[in-house]
Formats: sequence, C-alpha cells, structure tokens
Amino acid sequence: MNRSHQGRNRYSNQYIALATVAILAGLVWFFWPSKVELSPDTYEIAIALYRVCNQQDVEGLQQIQDKLSQLSNATDTDNLSVSHLQQIVNDARAGNWTTAMQHTRQALADQTSAP
Repeated sequence: MNRSHQGRNRYSNQYIALATVAILAGLVWFFWPSKVELSPDTYEIAIALYRVCNQQDVEGLQQIQDKLSQLSNATDTDNLSVSHLQQIVNDARAGNWTTAMQHTRQALADQTSAP
C-alpha cells in the first residue's frame, strides 16, 4: 500500500470514529431518563413509598398500590407520574427494595432541583 492510501485511510478512520462518538452521544442524550413531575397527590404517595421501601413493608406497599390504582382511574390524574411510581412499586414487589427506595428518592429530589 502506498503512502497516499495510508493517509486517506487514516483520515477516513478518524471521521468514522468521530461519527460513532457523535451518534453514541446523541443516543445517550435521547435515552437519558427525564425528570418526572409529580402532582401533589403523587408527591404524597412518593413520600409514603420511600418510607415503605426503607422499612420493606409489604402491607404498606399494598396500600400504596391501592392508592395508585385509585388515581389511575381518576380522569384528572397525571398518568406519567402514576406510571413512574407504579414501576417503582413493581421493583419493590420483586424484592429490589433498595433500588426502589433510590428511584423514589430521585423522583422526590427531582421536584426541588433546578431545571
């Protein structure tokens, strides 16, 4: 291979690497979890969910599940926040109490963080 081909291949590889990094950065940005805005009702439930996860309280978890079910049946509910808390409840039900507690804590912290 002569020197002109080597030079072109090197620049071509650099452009491919740069394009790959740009695509990966775009994917990370697109799929990065966004903050969930909790309504006053779901905020109160999130506080209770944090306590329940901290104490690994199965009965309390069922009560939270019941409240979330009631809210999901209401017409004026923020379905995104109910869905988010439901996912956390599912984590706790699966025995991932610490993960559920961390996700709940993050949801609560997102309510006071600057955008």
